[in-house]
Amino acid sequence: MHKLARIVGLAAGALLFTFPGVSDASHWPSAYDHWQMDEGNFWLLHTVEDKSEHRVDFVEVTESGYYGGGWYSSHVDGLLIGDDTPVWDHVNSLAMWTHDGERWSTLFDFGAAIGESWPLRVDACDAYTVTRAPGFTVDAPAGLFSDPQQFSLAHTPDANVKCAGEPVQTVSFAREVGVVHLDRPSSTSALMFARVAGEVVAQAPGETREDDAGVSYTLMLVDDALQQPPPIQCLVAPCPARAATLRFAVMIENTSGAAVELPWLSTQRVELDLFDDEGVNVASWSDDRLFGQGGYVQSLQPGERVVFFRELPLVNTKDGPARGQPLVGEFEVVAFPVVSAPKLWTLLSVAPPY
Repeated sequence: MHKLARIVGLAAGALLFTFPGVSDASHWPSAYDHWQMDEGNFWLLHTVEDKSEHRVDFVEVTESGYYGGGWYSSHVDGLLIGDDTPVWDHVNSLAMWTHDGERWSTLFDFGAAIGESWPLRVDACDAYTVTRAPGFTVDAPAGLFSDPQQFSLAHTPDANVKCAGEPVQTVSFAREVGVVHLDRPSSTSALMFARVAGEVVAQAPGETREDDAGVSYTLMLVDDALQQPPPIQCLVAPCPARAATLRFAVMIENTSGAAVELPWLSTQRVELDLFDDEGVNVASWSDDRLFGQGGYVQSLQPGERVVFFRELPLVNTKDGPARGQPLVGEFEVVAFPVVSAPKLWTLLSVAPPY
């Protein structure tokens, strides 16, 4: 049963109890409001490594179970702290906990005061002092989040332990969405896509469509408006370089209850075309690229997904006198996986350089 549905059920049977500050007894304030620990909930983030390498990463709840008395245990996989991190929470609590096999520790306390700290231990390397920090506006591909809950993490690994992965430094959560921003020493990640309880609650510019077989196709642009600051800002600092690349992701997900097969015809997996305001195809991701030929079938199990992250230079890639010229203006974006799949559409605005 979905956790919110169970909260409503518990409230209906607990009329003798009162919770101060709660006007709506059908939904008590809880940590779940900011981080929804239901199995299958999924967050896709755009990550910039060392200010140069771009990729996509994820956070996903791999399993979740009800243990009675309002207690839930979930496992979180992916980018956040460690793979398959156990998370315990209670429906009317503002904190979440984890257990390393020996001791309990607070994971995130959404009711903590600004500046309040506590120790966190998931394992010998994933050990921190966590501090509730002032929130800041997060400008992510999936939208602008003006009042997220933020936590700072100071790495405190066990003595004489060599840790391979980079520690988390800050993480931010938006109400009813989940994780929206995460920093490590040499990388930063911002939300591109969030699905909670089967519904998409935040998504970068693009489109999602589903075919008759129950396969979902989603296009996401890292930027939908590649604008530069107004020229007046360049009086006190150098103007930033013009954005030279459009970064986008295509996600294919089996949302049906049975395995499906994707029939690839070559090593190319996705295509993206840009059309100017006159309907002329001025750039395609596949231009000047070579692909191996030959049929290949990829099987996706129920709930399984694949994500293809690509980059397209913002120049005319077609043969002719305009080839290599920067693209400026409004463009129609059409993307599709190279299978018998629906085309995905959105708009792109590229400002001229200052």
